[in-house]
Amino acid sequence: MYMNVIYQLTIQAIKQDEEVVALQAIEFWSTIAEEELSLEVETTKDGENSKLKRFVHIALDHLCPVIFDCLMQQEELQDDDTWNKSTAAGSCLDLLSECAPAKIIERVVPFVEKNIADQTNWRAREAAIMAFGSILEGPSPMVLNPLIEKALPVMLTILQHDESLAVRDTAAWTVGRVCHVSKTQVTRYLKGLVGSLLHALKDEPQVAKNVCWAIHNLGELYEDDIDSQEGTLSPYLEQLIVAVLEATLRPDADESGLRPAAYETLSVLIQYMPEGNINIVERCVPLLIERLESTVNNPGLTADDLAANAESQGLLSGALSIATQRLKAPGIVQHADRMMTCYLQILNQGGGKSASVSEEVIMAIGTLADVLEGEFLKYVEAVMPILLAGLQAWDQYQVCSVAVGVIGDVCRAIEKLFTPFAEQTIGLVLAALGNNDLDKSVKPLMLSCLGDIALAIGGEFQKHFDPVMVMLRTAAERSIASQASPDDHDMVDWLLQLRSSVFEAFTGTFQGLRNDNRQEIMLSQNEWMTRYCQAVAADEMLLSAKRLTGEKLLSQAAGVLGDMATTTPGIAAELQKMDWVHNLLERVCESEDASIRRTGMWATAAIERQ
Repeated sequence: MYMNVIYQLTIQAIKQDEEVVALQAIEFWSTIAEEELSLEVETTKDGENSKLKRFVHIALDHLCPVIFDCLMQQEELQDDDTWNKSTAAGSCLDLLSECAPAKIIERVVPFVEKNIADQTNWRAREAAIMAFGSILEGPSPMVLNPLIEKALPVMLTILQHDESLAVRDTAAWTVGRVCHVSKTQVTRYLKGLVGSLLHALKDEPQVAKNVCWAIHNLGELYEDDIDSQEGTLSPYLEQLIVAVLEATLRPDADESGLRPAAYETLSVLIQYMPEGNINIVERCVPLLIERLESTVNNPGLTADDLAANAESQGLLSGALSIATQRLKAPGIVQHADRMMTCYLQILNQGGGKSASVSEEVIMAIGTLADVLEGEFLKYVEAVMPILLAGLQAWDQYQVCSVAVGVIGDVCRAIEKLFTPFAEQTIGLVLAALGNNDLDKSVKPLMLSCLGDIALAIGGEFQKHFDPVMVMLRTAAERSIASQASPDDHDMVDWLLQLRSSVFEAFTGTFQGLRNDNRQEIMLSQNEWMTRYCQAVAADEMLLSAKRLTGEKLLSQAAGVLGDMATTTPGIAAELQKMDWVHNLLERVCESEDASIRRTGMWATAAIERQ
């Protein structure tokens, strides 16, 4: 009964009240839809859910006309940051379509058909396109494909020729959504689609930005072609990349976020480039380096220009990082000196005074280290002071996080040659782990980094063994003592990551010492590590909260127990007597993930054959 009253009040508020009240009423139905979607997931898992009342289904017949009316109340010059009845209604319609996908089609299609061809009213055309684009994530492909087949040619014509900027902008956004959901229809109309996108990429910045997003989704749509000599997009890739690169140089590229959208699109096209077209990436790299060099040697900039310059540095470094991953050492080694010169200059100049730029550049260095492996050694002396400074940037935890990860990349690249840097690095990592001011999200990465260092330097890690094990045991005990509600997804994720990092650090230390026949010093740690494995295996709530992540965590425990069994006299016989060990190994061996099963079978054999 109370929902009838609330329904009447919200509908009246949307229709008649001040906009601030109307927005709250629209938000109410968005919230109802989100809650019902959440309950729908629980229903799918459990088979039934008494909390699911399907209020959206009941209200949809009367709610849709009000939402459609709001869609037609656009402002003349609204953009991505505009929040009014029109944009709120579009967001709400998106959620309603996910909540009631079959029913929403029956309401939206007549509205679209009535308004999309209204040449006298741009608001009607824009609202129709927005309504169509907003429901594309809800209904099944079987239902959507016939509608998209009919609508996509119309959208492409509108994108190129409609006189209204707002209509073209929304058409570009809707085409981007189509590129995300319908591979069948995109492939069918691909030639015309690409031609329309290339044409519209020269439109006003706000349209061009959404066109970039559409091309971004187009690249991701054909990601399965990455190992092919000839992909579906192959005939168009060079045109698309040239056009996107040109968009980054437009005089108005700093408007509406066009420049970052274009560079991010470039990165996606490079990332999923079919192997047979990798020569396009090879030709891009010198151009990207040249552009990056121009940002480093660019004195006399105003404050606004400096911000734009720093943004370009981050975007170019990100694109070069993706290109480095694709080209591997043979394709990138000839450019490595120029790239590293740029990266180091940017960081030594303060990363353009931007934490995000520093993150991108440091990650690009890590990618280069990963690809070059031993050939990265000549850069290490210059890189390590920057990475060590990053370890101490506790107030910029994202930079700290990236620096830790790249230290791991450097360790894997140069292995024992990291030894001269180990003592200072380990000291800074331990200091960071013991500091309560550092964001907790970085601490699992710090623990894993200790394992990377140990694995790299082998027996030389023995001098650091005691303080590292004290820290590792403390972290293990705290991870078990910490509790998380199943509904607290962030805490669940963090605890799973923390427990996993304890295993990574322990395994890295064990294997590094074993490589130099120093593993006997690990014997003193077996007792607490066995208890830790048992405690991890017993925490059913945490393990079941993220099933696959939980199984990977159990496989790490199994791997540690297997390592202990192969090196410690008598421990295998003790493990064989423990029911929880048998249960753990059985669960790991029954995983649907092949790599997890392999770990389980190896650990079972290691424990049983001793």
